[in-house]
Amino acid sequence: MHDLVARWDQWKVANLLKVNLAIAFLILLSHIGGALVYISKSEEPKPSILSFASWDDLVAVLLLISAIAALVNAQLQSRVLRIHAIVLSLFALGWIYWGFALAIGGLPQATNFVWNPIFFAFLCAWPVYLLRRTFLADRLSSSFALNYSHVLVAGGTLLLSAAIMYRMANV
Repeated sequence: MHDLVARWDQWKVANLLKVNLAIAFLILLSHIGGALVYISKSEEPKPSILSFASWDDLVAVLLLISAIAALVNAQLQSRVLRIHAIVLSLFALGWIYWGFALAIGGLPQATNFVWNPIFFAFLCAWPVYLLRRTFLADRLSSSFALNYSHVLVAGGTLLLSAAIMYRMANV
């Protein structure tokens, strides 16, 4: 594990920004179906889902634009990556909250609810990796928890996913 984390820490900032670009693209892509339903008026979306998706989409567009700008202008890369680390971390907190809400409060009434534990773990652990890489890089060698914080978050979210999957199996 140590060698794998050490190799990740060698990634260039531009490559990290490309991952953020892909995350933003996937967020936008995941909402295309809902947007088409809304535009076609074949089904009225729930207001809570609509407001959540609109915030996600707005932030995803800003992530896309800022990542592209930083990839074009290398002087912006470190600053943009720090901003991405903060923004994605705030989203990760929201996703973890949502995961607990699903595990404790129950699943949405939709019949087509799908859960991907690996993607959830990645979406929650990646921002922690970015935080440790951008803000805590000089402290990593002194703390096991800091150095492996993203791995610990991934493990925790996989446990949370196990609870959600248990809930799904017993509906």
